[in-house]
Amino acid sequence: MTTHSKRWLTILIGAAFCAGWMQLAEARETVFRVDFGQEGRACSYEKIGRFQGTLPPRVSENFAAWNASVARTERLTEDGRTFLRFHTEKIDSAVQFSISGGEIALPGVFELVVTARPHAAPLQFGLRQVGAPYRSFGTAEFLPADGWKERRFVIQTRERSESRVAIFFYLGGGITDIASVELARLSKEELAATVPRPDASVKNFFRNSRFPLGLPCGWNIDRDSRTATYGADTAHPGEGGVPSLVVTSGEGFALYSEPFQTNQPDKPHTITFAYQADNACRVELMRDGRAMGGKTLTPSNGWQTAKLAFVLPGEALCFCLRFTGSGTFRLDALRAFADSAAADLKDRACEVALAPGTSEIAETRIQFADERAEVRFCVTGEAGGAVLKSCVTDLYGTSVPLADLRVPAGSKQFDGTLRFDVFPARPLGQFRIEAWVERDGTRISPYNEIVMTRLERPVFWGQDAPDSPFGCHFIALESTIRMMKACGINWARLHDAGTEYCGWWNLEKKKGEWTFMDADLQRYRKNGIKIFAQLGTAPAWASHYDDLGCKHMGYFEKFMRPKNNEEFNAYVKTFVTRYKGVIDEYFVWNEPWGGWWKSGKDAKFFGKDDAERDFTELCRGAYRTVKAVDPTIKVAGFNSTGGGSGQLWTAGVLAAGGMEVCDTIDFHLYTKNATCLADDSVAQAYHYAVGEIFDKFPNAGGKPIYMSEGQGGSTGSGRGEQRMTGLYKHTITWQPEEDTVNLAERNCRYTVSLLAQKIAKVFLYTAHGYSSLATAPSFMVLLGADGYPHPGLAAYSHLTRSLEGKPFVRKVDLGANRFVYLFAGRGGSCAVLCGGRDAKLPFVQDPAIRWTDLFGNALTDPATLPGTMRYAASSLSPDELVKRLTASLQ
Repeated sequence: MTTHSKRWLTILIGAAFCAGWMQLAEARETVFRVDFGQEGRACSYEKIGRFQGTLPPRVSENFAAWNASVARTERLTEDGRTFLRFHTEKIDSAVQFSISGGEIALPGVFELVVTARPHAAPLQFGLRQVGAPYRSFGTAEFLPADGWKERRFVIQTRERSESRVAIFFYLGGGITDIASVELARLSKEELAATVPRPDASVKNFFRNSRFPLGLPCGWNIDRDSRTATYGADTAHPGEGGVPSLVVTSGEGFALYSEPFQTNQPDKPHTITFAYQADNACRVELMRDGRAMGGKTLTPSNGWQTAKLAFVLPGEALCFCLRFTGSGTFRLDALRAFADSAAADLKDRACEVALAPGTSEIAETRIQFADERAEVRFCVTGEAGGAVLKSCVTDLYGTSVPLADLRVPAGSKQFDGTLRFDVFPARPLGQFRIEAWVERDGTRISPYNEIVMTRLERPVFWGQDAPDSPFGCHFIALESTIRMMKACGINWARLHDAGTEYCGWWNLEKKKGEWTFMDADLQRYRKNGIKIFAQLGTAPAWASHYDDLGCKHMGYFEKFMRPKNNEEFNAYVKTFVTRYKGVIDEYFVWNEPWGGWWKSGKDAKFFGKDDAERDFTELCRGAYRTVKAVDPTIKVAGFNSTGGGSGQLWTAGVLAAGGMEVCDTIDFHLYTKNATCLADDSVAQAYHYAVGEIFDKFPNAGGKPIYMSEGQGGSTGSGRGEQRMTGLYKHTITWQPEEDTVNLAERNCRYTVSLLAQKIAKVFLYTAHGYSSLATAPSFMVLLGADGYPHPGLAAYSHLTRSLEGKPFVRKVDLGANRFVYLFAGRGGSCAVLCGGRDAKLPFVQDPAIRWTDLFGNALTDPATLPGTMRYAASSLSPDELVKRLTASLQ
């Protein structure tokens, strides 16, 4: 059992803290507290954008001078509470404000306490440099709420800043009410007090000490372990004759354990386990993505016991183990305990293991609706005569107990299955199955759980879908590819996830010596995933890497521009020729409008003012080279972005002849602002990104437009904004604060809004930004922090199935902040109904209309998942469908 002293949302940004790294206050020190209800000063300002209203002392508007956003404030009193209401009327790049206060010295650990009521869009906070280069040191997100909430965030950073930092806050669309904001520096004791800990009776801090069914929930293989296989090894049992966990990979693997926490912080601990290994491996204790220490494991054909000794710092949210190596590695008998409790440490009476039942893609924990809804269980240990208890919880928060099962007398291993199809009216979505063992009413095992995802099969399961608009960024890991395909994703864009498969820097590290990654690219194709590949990056010998004295080929060094375009064209010819018939769409470079071309390390060699022209010339050479190989291959151009910078970039590329050197046009768009509303941030960003093209070329010259990178749940700059743990309850050691439905809906609304702009393809970013549950992931969509399906995948699956093959028809404004997006084509018409958080969407009982909710379940009660989008499918024409939907409003 876990005890929780308070409900805290912990945001761990940028780096981990080993003992002694943090500069903590002796006691809690208030840096500032701002009462937003106090009488403020008039500070209206208009330049590029416009702000009108008052702001309290310490708070300053920070957007109107440099972007075209529009916002205003008014001071209100409601039920005895005086507060400031922010109206966001237009969003360009950002509607942001800064709060000045006392000295914010870094590194440090801070508590941010906010009392607010965001109505429609998240209220975001960031600890950031006031001046260039505007580095961010931590972010926090206050999700929309039905009423006033006080939220507490912990922001940690070990980084220093050479310039002044402040707290900034950023508004989404619609109305945001703020009552107060407080920032304080925490003491070590106060920080440690925020961390939930196991009950004092828990001696072994790992829930899973043995692995009879293979990889338990909470464990995962690293995203880059693309050739690794894993499971239960019955041929090499561990203690008690129970199968061990085996991982095999000739190219190397990284295995992460479940998160764990101690009930005796800042004291000596020991971690022990049994292992077998073909080759030397390594184990490390991890905290927030960084290793606290570890040891090398020598090869062994028989079982060996390894031991690690650590002091576990009290301020850490959680810990995990990372095992790395190659060949075959087996694991068993895992324990973590406080040294003071070693004398009391006993083997558990029993444990329960859970694993997916039989299905086509069981390793993904996804089952299709036509497959049996069941999981396997295995009870090990001294459980004879005890009772296996279990329950199931769905995404709607409903829990149902399953039938008790008696463990046979004398049994040391009891195997079977649990059926969890106990929600006949809501069979789709995600389901958390929990299991434990009781004897005489007392629990004698840890809780265990598994989260299963149940989906309708996608329209193009097992086949290519070149005309599909749905794409994403994801690595060529077999299980990940299958998750994406099951979700209805039919395209992969190779940037970050997959840059190494196509990037020049990796393929020709020495001139004339090529290394290709055929197997990875073929892994996409054999699963029916089409590839949108990058022609970009440059090896050290082809860029100004040596001229700048660089010593490490890091992320930004890969994107140094080529010195010679003809050498770049030779790479293009080699790559495109090799993969003719495998890859038939490309884009040139990534985000040239960013730091790469105007202010990168090598910009001085080219000239900042020539960036758009230089990029267009690089595209011209690549375009001609590709067409010489195969005229049917498509090449995307412009690679622009929403906002004012995108407008300038697009205009510059257009003036340099950019329309002549592309078949499609692409741009990037990240937003956290509310979408599927009137003139939302998607519509505005689309105008900035491609409006210049439409002004000169009607219908963009007939060229399709792709949103080639972005999402609706991130600004594109914050990292670790959500822990992405979904329905997990016992697997994580902290109190979950995630609004799973809100997160699941964001990218669905975002995609609908993009399709309403007649966007031909949408590439969400990203399904590869994870390492383990113990570390907050970056920019994740569809998958959780452990690389398994998040509730967002279940929601997006229903969107893709509903809209695949149905082009956008029109948008209908129903008034009162309610909208209908009409699509028609394959199988009839579909209306997607969206609105503001408090909007009452229409719902009519009509035999010609099939209503479904966010996750694809039949919608019979309009109060289900209030404020979320819903679908109305029909064989009726779009006009007749919308006529019937709006009949009740007349």
